[in-house]
Amino acid sequence: MRSTLGFRFTWLAAALTAVVLATPAVAQAQDMRALQERIERLQRDVDVLQRQLARGGAAPPASGGAAAPMGGASVSSDYIGRAEDRFSAL
Repeated sequence: MRSTLGFRFTWLAAALTAVVLATPAVAQAQDMRALQERIERLQRDVDVLQRQLARGGAAPPASGGAAAPMGGASVSSDYIGRAEDRFSAL
């Protein structure tokens, strides 16, 4: 009887350890999923902006703390190249 009790205790301890160790992995997976969705959303936004600019459309007004380059009237190829480099670095 004593060996059965010891076996159950060992099994229970192993199961609890597995649950405790798996919890951070689940949280990290959820964080990674949210980050991946955000990156995909940013990529779609960049694609839309590139299509608009390729058609000769004006870029939408800058949001946040960024200022529109050259007053927003025209976008130089240098600016576009630097922006593409920054997005590629992400």
